[in-house]
Amino acid sequence: MLGLAGAAGFLLGGLLVTLDLAGLGWRAVFFVNVPFGLIIIVAALRVMPRVPRRAGTRLDIAGAIVLFAGLLCLIGPLLFGHDAHWASWLWLVMAAGVVIIVAFVKMERAIAARAGMPLIDLTLLADTGFMRGLGAAFFFFFANLSFYLVMTMYMQKALKMRLRMSSVVVAPVISSSGRRAL
Repeated sequence: MLGLAGAAGFLLGGLLVTLDLAGLGWRAVFFVNVPFGLIIIVAALRVMPRVPRRAGTRLDIAGAIVLFAGLLCLIGPLLFGHDAHWASWLWLVMAAGVVIIVAFVKMERAIAARAGMPLIDLTLLADTGFMRGLGAAFFFFFANLSFYLVMTMYMQKALKMRLRMSSVVVAPVISSSGRRAL
């Protein structure tokens, strides 16, 4: 499934960048996730079993909003920094993102201390096995995606391949029986 998703991502990403929806350029690739997210939501509603709610617990909506704001402040400037010529206010927004994430962690600890249901169970961060697995997954996906990003850029810049062609070239490599052929 990961191979198929990777191949589809490169193909759809190349198509979206070529179409240049609303003048977004390469940023349009993030819209690849929207239809798949909607399909996953519908599938989860149909397939996932209903679980009775614990008495007195509520969904951590405030935590979700604070986490979203913090990540938006951290990631947004990285996406639009070049276009804004790395203005000084971008660094202030990123610093605000760090402060918001720290506040989120404190907020989650307070919710857990009140026997509530935090958005993220912070006790997982103390589990060394979980943290090693999380680190391994992070580095695996970072290296994997970086490789394909560099390869497609090399094909476009050095080999003068069209965007769609460079995305098609790596598709069989990613999806061939779930193994990498390179």
